Amino acid sequence: MHVKRIRIVQLIEREFRICSRAVAGMVQRDKRATAYGIFNTGYGLFWFLGSFLMGALYDYSIPYLVAFSMAAQLASAPLLATVNRRSSPAS
Repeated sequence: MHVKRIRIVQLIEREFRICSRAVAGMVQRDKRATAYGIFNTGYGLFWFLGSFLMGALYDYSIPYLVAFSMAAQLASAPLLATVNRRSSPAS
């Protein structure tokens, strides 16, 4: 159990580093502190809200939990594509 917990923490840290690098690549150097603050606030807020909602759905109905999780993943795809398109260099 302890090894699994360490592995999960490592994965979360890796994801956070990747996201931080992405923010750095999208924002001018003099505005990075503000961008990191906005990113971290949103990240933490939505992590909390998602965890809270998924916990409530787990108590209420597992199929609703699965449906919510799938819908959240599918809803994030267009947002990811938009951000990726905006951050890629113009050809």
